[in-house]
Amino acid sequence: MFNVVVNALINIEAPIEVCTYGNVTVNYLRGLFSEQVFRVIIRDSLNGAYSVVVTIYVWMPNREVKELGTYLGDAGVVYINATKLLTAFKEWRDYLLNKGCNLNLINIGVIILASIHTPQGVYAIIKTVPLNLAKILGGL
Repeated sequence: MFNVVVNALINIEAPIEVCTYGNVTVNYLRGLFSEQVFRVIIRDSLNGAYSVVVTIYVWMPNREVKELGTYLGDAGVVYINATKLLTAFKEWRDYLLNKGCNLNLINIGVIILASIHTPQGVYAIIKTVPLNLAKILGGL
């Protein structure tokens, strides 16, 4: 069993909130000096870390599933292009504001497909990770 930790952070990590959904953990972190970073951490049940290939998708308001890219990582850590994520979330923000929704109550599901390369073989996982729209767009 593999655990997925998603960190939305800005450089120096100071936790704001941690949300756990089964074996997926989302950490909202605040930093001081740099741009927002979106990081995915994949560990096995014994906390082992392996090379990973991760593809990220988000379901958009127009019913399209948008690919945000494929990324490689060592030691189970992958850094995702935050600009692509923020662009997709801004589109969600505009759509939801047009519908009169409270953005603080909305989590957008990000789909993570990953292959984990271990000495015992290659494993695949798929996880849907809810990210809070207002926190991500507000720079946390």
